Amino acid sequence: KGMLTPDTKVFLITNSNEFTMPDLTGYSRIDLEILFKYLNISYLITGNGYLVSQSIPPGTLLTPEMEVELVLKSKVEENKEEPPPENPET
Repeated sequence: KGMLTPDTKVFLITNSNEFTMPDLTGYSRIDLEILFKYLNISYLITGNGYLVSQSIPPGTLLTPEMEVELVLKSKVEENKEEPPPENPET
């Protein structure tokens, strides 16, 4: 019950009412939902897996009227390489 694992994210929320956007690369959907619920910031998640892109850069001061767009991809999708372009015969 309630055990922390090496992959568990821990959020430390202080009494400050100013928050800056962290670099969320690699966060799971659950981690993101928990974080933005506590920050009271609107968010839109597309995709599944882990965060690869966020619309608000790290270090930006967050305000209640902001909405963050978050793009997730699975580890399998992330590791897929584009096939090499076909070389036309000359």
